[in-house]
Amino acid sequence: MSKKTKVITGALLSAVMLGGTISLTACSATQRQETAYTASSAYVVAHKIVVQYASGTFGKVDVNIANTLLDLDKNASDALATVDTAYANGTTVTSTANTLANDAVTALVTYLDDHKIGKTSTEGK
Repeated sequence: MSKKTKVITGALLSAVMLGGTISLTACSATQRQETAYTASSAYVVAHKIVVQYASGTFGKVDVNIANTLLDLDKNASDALATVDTAYANGTTVTSTANTLANDAVTALVTYLDDHKIGKTSTEGK
């Protein structure tokens, strides 16, 4: 992955999650669906970064970080699957389920951001 792609991916991830965080206050079914879509979009980007990190794309893999990333990734995936299944079955998605999914994705994105995984530093340039 080129430096430019890493920066764009990081910016996209941040922008997508900002939208998800703002939408968290949504109460209507349509707003909950939009929040779930935003969280799913952010998860897709974050999941790709997790896979790249675990496979060594960004350099030497820290096993502890990789294990934490895999746990956070699974939590986000499971929470989103609950929401996706409800939508697919035509059942009402509760605010709680949406919040849990959004929080799980936010935790994953925050961990990636805190460890600067998938981003390039422009410090000193």
